[in-house]
Amino acid sequence: MPRWLRALLSPGTSLEKLRLCVGGVLGVITFWVLLDYSLLVATIVGVLAVLWSFFILPPLPRSRRTDRTSL
Repeated sequence: MPRWLRALLSPGTSLEKLRLCVGGVLGVITFWVLLDYSLLVATIVGVLAVLWSFFILPPLPRSRRTDRTSL
């Protein structure tokens, strides 16, 4: 099962799912906007948009509390 499908189906916060969807939508929009200019450039930029949403964005915090065991 692909990672994006597993992430959408797994129990998680709505922010994580929103982040995943935004990355996918950015990739698709970029692909279609740049389709007139160059299919190769559109593919590269679309893939980079999805990778950006997965790997470059900092991970979302699981909760608002921070672990302060070493004060």
